[in-house]
Amino acid sequence: MANRRMIPKKLSVSIEFNSVSEFAQLLYVMMQPYTDDFGRIDGEAGVIKALVLPMNNRPVTDFEHAIEELVRVEQIEFYVVGKQKVISIPTFEVDQTGLN
Repeated sequence: MANRRMIPKKLSVSIEFNSVSEFAQLLYVMMQPYTDDFGRIDGEAGVIKALVLPMNNRPVTDFEHAIEELVRVEQIEFYVVGKQKVISIPTFEVDQTGLN
């Protein structure tokens, strides 16, 4: 079966989510299919750009700022393990019904 991820409907009326830039919103939605089964993805902004929006001509700094916005409103968590940057979606398990 294909790797499917659900975009939570609650985002459309979330005050926090709607307080970030439209680019940050787009990035959040576009990251969903690339997360692992625990809602994690490489947290390096350049990797996010290459993986999630490779044809977008925005600079990597725009991706860094969008990640910072999403962390600020707690849509994502950002942490480092060793030298590996990681982004985690804290509501992933709740939002992704049907994952094993």
